[in-house]
Amino acid sequence: MVEDDPAVRALVVRVLRGRGYTVVEAATGLQALEVLESRDGRLDLVVTDMVMPQMSGPALVKRVAEHYPDIRVLFMSGFAAHRAVIDGIDESAPYLEKPFMPADLAQAVRRALQ
Repeated sequence: MVEDDPAVRALVVRVLRGRGYTVVEAATGLQALEVLESRDGRLDLVVTDMVMPQMSGPALVKRVAEHYPDIRVLFMSGFAAHRAVIDGIDESAPYLEKPFMPADLAQAVRRALQ
């Protein structure tokens, strides 16, 4: 889970852990890469904001995919237009527009993992 807004990140982490998911969190793309380098184990899904300081969500996913080629992703953004303007995003990639309800998040994660 990569999100620069602490309140949104805390909500997502709480909702996903409450539904039984193991969640590793980071505030930025660069921090997420550091966490992944120091972590062993499986990675099934990257849930990331699209626009963040230092590194965008799509740029992060490209870097993560170098080590986890089959990684699944769920992009989030408070601005629907971001999906259309950021290059390199597969239009079929799961996307969740902020603000969202906890049930919407849980459903989007389930779909992204299928």
